[in-house]
Amino acid sequence: MASQGDHVDSARILLYHKAPVDDVTVDYLTALHVAAHCGHVKLVRKNRIKVVELLLKHGASIEATTESGLTPLHVASFMGCMNIVIYLIQNGANPDVPTVRGETPLHLAARANQTDIIRILLRNGASVDARAREEQTPLHIAARLGNVDIVSLLLQHGAAVDATTKDMYTALHIAAKEDQEEVASSLLDHGASLTATTKVLL
Repeated sequence: MASQGDHVDSARILLYHKAPVDDVTVDYLTALHVAAHCGHVKLVRKNRIKVVELLLKHGASIEATTESGLTPLHVASFMGCMNIVIYLIQNGANPDVPTVRGETPLHLAARANQTDIIRILLRNGASVDARAREEQTPLHIAARLGNVDIVSLLLQHGAAVDATTKDMYTALHIAAKEDQEEVASSLLDHGASLTATTKVLL
């Protein structure tokens, strides 16, 4: 696939010859999903944004979803593709669209420890307290992973420090369970409750 190999000219030729821009793989990945997976080499990242621009110019669906509900913005957010995340948002990508599991791009960025992507998403209107399956917020994810920078960033943008999951776990419960002392300290500094109780024993 031209979008996977970063072949901008090949993609341009295929589109010129009316190749279906939103054809999907067996996993329901469109060319835009593949291009949003930017890789880790600087040249690859540079070429991928060109492919993304080309695909959108030729009518690619910016909100196309995989079988699990991933949009190109979900993919780019998880992979830390900053230039692609910015470009997709500038071209109308919804920062709050949920997957089948209810996860927004912000959830996936938190899961992948993508601090800079989280900052971009929040600056562009992403809901800081978006709820995934089991009522998990990005703050719960960051607390479990022990990323104090992301925890602080989410709290600075108004994340509810005592938001609870389906089983009534707060971020502090999760941090304590996972022995994330620095995160627990940050949560307490932001007023986390020491008396909140869960539905199940820790």
